[in-house]
Amino acid sequence: MTPPSTPTPSRPHRCRVGLVAVALAAGAPSCGRPAPRATAAPRPAPPASAGVLPAVRAAAAPPASAAAAPSAPSTAWPPAATTPALPPGVEVGARTRVPVPGDQDVIVYSGPADRRRAFVYLHGVCGDPSAVEAWVHVVTLRGTLVVLRGESPCPDRPGRSSWKAPAATIAGRVERALAAVRAHRGGLLDTEEAVLIGYSQGAARAEQLARLRPGAFPRVVLASGPTPPDPDALAGAAAVAVLAGSEEPHGVLRAGVAALGAAGLRARFFLLPGAAHGEYGRDGARVLHEALAWLLEEPAADDG
Repeated sequence: MTPPSTPTPSRPHRCRVGLVAVALAAGAPSCGRPAPRATAAPRPAPPASAGVLPAVRAAAAPPASAAAAPSAPSTAWPPAATTPALPPGVEVGARTRVPVPGDQDVIVYSGPADRRRAFVYLHGVCGDPSAVEAWVHVVTLRGTLVVLRGESPCPDRPGRSSWKAPAATIAGRVERALAAVRAHRGGLLDTEEAVLIGYSQGAARAEQLARLRPGAFPRVVLASGPTPPDPDALAGAAAVAVLAGSEEPHGVLRAGVAALGAAGLRARFFLLPGAAHGEYGRDGARVLHEALAWLLEEPAADDG
């Protein structure tokens, strides 16, 4: 038996079904009627910068990193060291008097804040403490020079003095002087292992201090001493530099340096050209510079 046929819907009916099915999709044909003309959406207003030249916009625009979150603190380790500074009023290389409690003032020529080595100068009989100014600049390149004055005044030479006190007394004076200068420099002074520089009678006293406290004074400069350097007195020294003027008898001091070497000590002789006793001569600064460079075993020093 043939099933009944389904009647084919008429065109208008199909159009109504299609319109419902496509929900009036924009732009779709409308059952033979022309599609309605699309209405253009309104254009948005241009940004305020639209009229600015590209180069100006680029300059005004924040960098890409500006909107990024703030960077985290640096985690570099160790942190950068701060450069030490001398206290106000402490001037490198300037002659300064520093009071020492219970003693005479000392004359001080400060080195830079980061040059903390201490140098102690002992003058000769009725010697002039200011004689060091001929070569003090070669010391302040390396540290601070502390000039002590003898405790016994010279009656016929006002302002001059000599050394008559025993070595233990002088050692105590040096210790107090270094403590006072350390405070003057805001703590920027190493008071251990000071370099002793003695001239004439001061050289004899420096040798006595080296014998008494070898650990405190391991490096010694003996200039124009009255006697040859004593190997027994200097047995604890790390290095001994001996100086003498070309115009004074110096053969005995040269022989003393040879004796120090024979005893196994590190010692060297330096000649001061044109200098008589009581003088450093025309090349005093150069010779002191060479002697200190050798004494401290600086890289460029000639070991002779």
